[in-house]
Amino acid sequence: MKLNKRDKDILRILNKNCREPDSSIARELKISKQAISYRIRKMQKNGLIKNFYTEFNLSKLGYNSYYIFLELEKITNKTEKELIEKFVDEENIGWVINGVGKSNIILLVYAKTLNEFEDLYSRIKTVCSEYLRDINFSILTKSHKLSYRFLEADLEGTQTEQFQPIILDPEDIKLMKALGQEAREKITAIAHKTRTSIDVIRYRLKKLQTNKVIAGFRMKLDVSKLGIQWHLLFIKLQPLDQKIKQRFLNYILQQKETYYLTSTLGYYDLIVDLQTASSADVSNFILELRDKFPEAIKNFETLLIFKEYKISYLPAL
Repeated sequence: MKLNKRDKDILRILNKNCREPDSSIARELKISKQAISYRIRKMQKNGLIKNFYTEFNLSKLGYNSYYIFLELEKITNKTEKELIEKFVDEENIGWVINGVGKSNIILLVYAKTLNEFEDLYSRIKTVCSEYLRDINFSILTKSHKLSYRFLEADLEGTQTEQFQPIILDPEDIKLMKALGQEAREKITAIAHKTRTSIDVIRYRLKKLQTNKVIAGFRMKLDVSKLGIQWHLLFIKLQPLDQKIKQRFLNYILQQKETYYLTSTLGYYDLIVDLQTASSADVSNFILELRDKFPEAIKNFETLLIFKEYKISYLPAL
């Protein structure tokens, strides 16, 4: 696919807030509402726009996030698909991908306590025990979402350390579930589904945003439709002075290939999402990184993502 300027303008607005109505986008871009609706539907139909989801602030919900890295062996495509389907169905697994690298499958899971995480970790091991060669995990401490660089999107920082959670009532939870994977759902439709008045929906939605339970309304793109590859770069750091480490992180954040940067504790220290035209660009990225910061990197691994099966910021509530 090739995007023209108008398509990019629409995506840029949706990337910032996908609940922006077609009429509002039309006024900003000075074209008709019908043209906006047509272009969005076309990008959905051809698979570029996968879905619109709500990003919830997990720390406000009392959750920590953990990456789990599964290295599988003696596995067929059919068996891998069956395992992935089980992971997708688990409420407290928010992200599921597979690819080519040391890890076959990577999960992002949510837990309020270490005991909850231990229980989920054990269940995951049991599900794939017949094929499990190795399993490791890292806890997410801080993430920086730069979003889609080809849209020239602004930098967004999200800190995820757990703190005192917000108390939610059943009506809040009902609204959050309605918006989770349908972030562009109209207020009238939500009111109908939840059997709540439009005014109450508007009030609760505004309150969830004011309290920062809702971090944003996002769109998910299949960048492979644009000829873009999605890689993960896993980095184990040397012991570093804090100033050098910050320079190292800032350098990564400034690179055009960086889509997401996550600091973690555990098996890896950093996870960098890279969106590039080819694997050669990833190699060049790593070489430049090592040249500029030879004292920083202890070890690294890469993974080419085949497919993202699930993205959800709404755990079991």
